[in-house]
Amino acid sequence: MRVRLFALLSATALFVLAAAPASASGEGHGYLALGDSVAFGYSPLLVNAGLATNPSVFVGYPDVVAQRLGLQLTNASCPGETSGGFLSLTNGLDFKCLGYRFFFHFPLHVNYTTAQLAFALQYLTTHPDVQLVTMDIGANDVFKLETACGGTANTCFTGGLPAGLGGIDANLRFIYSEIRNVAHYRNMIVTLTYYSLGYDPATAAGTKALNAPIIDATLANGGLVASGFDAFQKRALAHDGSSCGAGLLIVLSPGVCDVHPSALGRDALAGEIVRTIEKTNQRQLHLEGGSAAAGLFHTHVAAVRGHDRVDDREPQPRAAAVPAAAGVRAIEGLEDPLRILGLQPRAVIGHGQAGRTVFGRDRDLDWRPGGRVDKRVADEVAQDLSQPRVVPSDDDWS
Repeated sequence: MRVRLFALLSATALFVLAAAPASASGEGHGYLALGDSVAFGYSPLLVNAGLATNPSVFVGYPDVVAQRLGLQLTNASCPGETSGGFLSLTNGLDFKCLGYRFFFHFPLHVNYTTAQLAFALQYLTTHPDVQLVTMDIGANDVFKLETACGGTANTCFTGGLPAGLGGIDANLRFIYSEIRNVAHYRNMIVTLTYYSLGYDPATAAGTKALNAPIIDATLANGGLVASGFDAFQKRALAHDGSSCGAGLLIVLSPGVCDVHPSALGRDALAGEIVRTIEKTNQRQLHLEGGSAAAGLFHTHVAAVRGHDRVDDREPQPRAAAVPAAAGVRAIEGLEDPLRILGLQPRAVIGHGQAGRTVFGRDRDLDWRPGGRVDKRVADEVAQDLSQPRVVPSDDDWS
């Protein structure tokens, strides 16, 4: 296989990297992946099979991106991470990452003892060869709100949702500001937005509402936006709008899927990131009169997919982890935000039933608000991890 040559142009210097076959080392050019279970490559099937003590069995989209671009991957993502938990281990804003790491003692792809942000800043400061940072974060903020409110069909959830989305915006702005101004990282940041579990109008609109603050914060800090929403859409629409029916989600039982991407879904997300990088830099080269054949990558160019575009606003300094709703207008006026958000499901009914979901908490890592583990899990975890099961409907939960 021939080696493909690319160049990454940062705000300050031109770097050349080799995008080589899977067995290649990437010539020392680094790639730092950050985020939640989607980046981690989490699968409940692997956890239930007792394989969580071996992180190498979890393959996420960053592995595919690294292979395609010939980069050396460091994947610091954590299942259950929220935008607030990303900042600190002790601020009470974690959802399930702390449980994964410190209660179940499951290892991450990278061994560190700090919050993910502290690791990222330290790593980027000491590894100036890093050319790419990717991120997906935010969905667990909403899942945490749902758990704290005891569900979604109540005023606690509907009233807290706007502030929750505002908190995602504020926290991600802070994260990227720290990466830019503390770690002095000037190369490419790509944020992956969330795919929709279903592409019926209500569910799709909900996913866009979640993605809006993520896009907002990314653009405010000179990042690129790769649309996970777009990555699944075409295939899902060919299967009645169902990401499950399209084979993009992990199958739990015939016709029922988990919310995490399958291998096909993972590869689609990775492809969207690579295409976003390539298209953005080809466009920039054209504007600057460069040669597309040269493969120059302009890492400081901000981009957003048209379907996900939101109003551009100047970044405003806000305290980290403050769920300030003022900056997010995407869901104002919605009569049914829990339905529009489209984040009720933990398992999804498949082909032909895109609008239907099965709603139930994920018992693999069932954490209560404030970081206290559910006693149910302590009693059942040994048996639960060794026996694959199907996530039940909401009627089956006590």
